[in-house]
Amino acid sequence: MTAPLFVTAGGAHPDVTQAQQAFEQGDYARAISLYESIITAYGATAAGYYNLGNCYYRNRQPGHAIVSYERALRLSPRDGDIRYNLDFVREQLKQPDRPLSEIITGAITSYATINELSVATSFLFIIMSCALAAFMLSRRRFLILAGAGLVVLTAGSAAWLGLTIRNRQLTSWGVVISGPADVRNGPGMENSVGFTLPEGRKIIVLSEKDEWAAIGLAAEGLKGWVEKKYIDKI
Repeated sequence: MTAPLFVTAGGAHPDVTQAQQAFEQGDYARAISLYESIITAYGATAAGYYNLGNCYYRNRQPGHAIVSYERALRLSPRDGDIRYNLDFVREQLKQPDRPLSEIITGAITSYATINELSVATSFLFIIMSCALAAFMLSRRRFLILAGAGLVVLTAGSAAWLGLTIRNRQLTSWGVVISGPADVRNGPGMENSVGFTLPEGRKIIVLSEKDEWAAIGLAAEGLKGWVEKKYIDKI
């Protein structure tokens, strides 16, 4: 991995400076603690999670690093540095290829935030309504053509927004942060182990029961139960 590019949130803040110094000195555990405190105290930012992911990677905790990069990417979906580091860690872990449907959905829904898409869809809807209202009053041909085009754009934007909400909010994604993690056939140690998952594997969290979570793997179509301590939600 190339040297981390620190994009600091409020770069002059003493806590950020201390976290950077700890990282540069190789005290990754302290840097992790400081960045987590910064995020808790001042709110989640793409820069904060990006830096935290770099610290976790250098501390040889790739699962936690992937979680941090994924969170950063949701806040800044077009950031090339975040995406590069996330792909780099995944390649190192030699994760299996994702299904084509998941790759396409991920590509579509990772280009813009939900807020950006909501604003774009609302704006297009207002312009479309104005164009159609103007046509009803004037009956000019170019207005109905413009309105028809705006209907298509608004529908496309709304579909994009809906797909993004389903992928990010209605689907609960998680990552194995400690492995190998035993995935059992039921929520309890008395159940047999169906398969194991390595650290860094991305999963879907289907449901939760006490200290257990039902998880699924999109690529293999497998399901099972794993102790919550082995996973972290994105």
